[in-house]
Amino acid sequence: MIVTVSDGELSASCSSTVTVVEVVKPNTAPKIECLTTTVDVASGGSIELKTRASDPDGDRLATTWSSTGGSVSGSGESGTFNAAAAKGCPLAEKLFAIPGVSSLLLLGDFITVNKTAGSDWGEITPRVKAVLAKG
Repeated sequence: MIVTVSDGELSASCSSTVTVVEVVKPNTAPKIECLTTTVDVASGGSIELKTRASDPDGDRLATTWSSTGGSVSGSGESGTFNAAAAKGCPLAEKLFAIPGVSSLLLLGDFITVNKTAGSDWGEITPRVKAVLAKG
């Protein structure tokens, strides 16, 4: 950049170097909240699942629903888990074989085990851990 001044007869100039630097704001991770956290579902039944998601940067979000037992389908913030598809899932079959286990929710690497009324977690928990340790 050059700046020139003049008194009408003589002039003087000076120059400056200006560098424009783009400031890049780092991307912030999206936030998600499971609105359906613990739900009992009868074998063969289905349940609706809800989440709430947002992105602090205003980026467009893509939502993927998955399950390691049963089946789950959905788009956006709503999904449906179908427990009928748990039949034939080796992990679900092993967990349901434990006396006192009433229902399961398997979503990705998240597993919820529910017990029947009157069952003792002290008897169920070690068996569940053993099944999970074997895979």
